[in-house]
Amino acid sequence: MELKGHTIGFKGEYSATVLKADGTVKEFLNEEKTLRSGDVIKNLLLDNFFAKLISEESPISTVSIRCGTGTNPVSVAESSLNNQLLLTSGSWPSSSGSGPTVAIENNLLKGSVTYTFTFSLGQLSGNISELGVNFTGITTASNTLIHSRALVVDNLNNPTTITVTSQEQLIITYTLRMEANADDVVSTVSVSIAGVPTDITVTARWCILGALPYYVSNNLGGGTSDVTVFDGSLNPIGVLPSGSNSRFASKSYSYNVSGGKITTVSYSISQANLAGGISALISGATASKPIVKFGFNPPLPKNSDRTLSITIRQTFGRLP
Repeated sequence: MELKGHTIGFKGEYSATVLKADGTVKEFLNEEKTLRSGDVIKNLLLDNFFAKLISEESPISTVSIRCGTGTNPVSVAESSLNNQLLLTSGSWPSSSGSGPTVAIENNLLKGSVTYTFTFSLGQLSGNISELGVNFTGITTASNTLIHSRALVVDNLNNPTTITVTSQEQLIITYTLRMEANADDVVSTVSVSIAGVPTDITVTARWCILGALPYYVSNNLGGGTSDVTVFDGSLNPIGVLPSGSNSRFASKSYSYNVSGGKITTVSYSISQANLAGGISALISGATASKPIVKFGFNPPLPKNSDRTLSITIRQTFGRLP
């Protein structure tokens, strides 16, 4: 049985603040005042951002910044800035992120995590025209790897720069956002129950919303999903399924398989033999962070004369 879930979209944006030596704000402006205070700079997530998510089990825990003077158009295939600036001292600032936040707005599920990068006074100077972030957390001054890149533009979307002198301090923020439809995803699959072909209605529904940004920005769940099955009601968004439950006996991961992550959980003959059958399951980065849940109507039978295996595949790619 293949369970169809939700599609998640990602985007990111930068903003910057320049401080004078006395700590007062020079605003998000260069000397020519071509940048309006508070404007954000939208980035393009690069192909190797998705490659990282596909190939690694480890969560994204630390993010570092990069700044440059290049002006070439952004290409999704690139992995570094066009012309990365040199630091006068130290390493690239890093951040473990703040938040996360999550909400449903206009039937869209929205989550975000914000990373703040603070340079030391005079650590970086010049006319910055491109920005990038590295999701591996590498801060070495000479390292050029990035997973996102943006050209600095003004509020009319014209190319410009963020000017920082040796007597000023730069603070950059990067917010990684996700969006997904809040509606259920309903599909019908045919399974054989006691040798009889049976149509099962499968409902995919978001579960614990507060865990979603962790799933999106820190783990994406697919390789480390935990699964628990229930015999009660699926229940609304934000509520666990009800009824008796059973957690898996064993679990295996596969990475970078057909563009995604695969988790397989197995139940032994003594597990998941729920009186009402399996009417729901939860899946998330860990057992305490169920991100999505699935409901089955009619419930799936599971008896002590058989084992049960559930495979969850999470794929990554660009939306059309």
